[in-house]
Amino acid sequence: MVILGTTWHWSVVIRTDATRLFLFDSLGIRSQRKEAFSVQPELKRHTLLPDAIYFVEREF
Repeated sequence: MVILGTTWHWSVVIRTDATRLFLFDSLGIRSQRKEAFSVQPELKRHTLLPDAIYFVEREF
């Protein structure tokens, strides 16, 4: 599970395919194109903040 978030907005990536991220999101966004994201400010539509990305895994 990948959580992208800050105190004012968060998204959980619930699955991906070749071109899209599918989300559980605090604003109700259900999916976005992968190419819309960057960690460099103002390069793409959405900027990912490296300090606000959390990876969570569970052993089975």
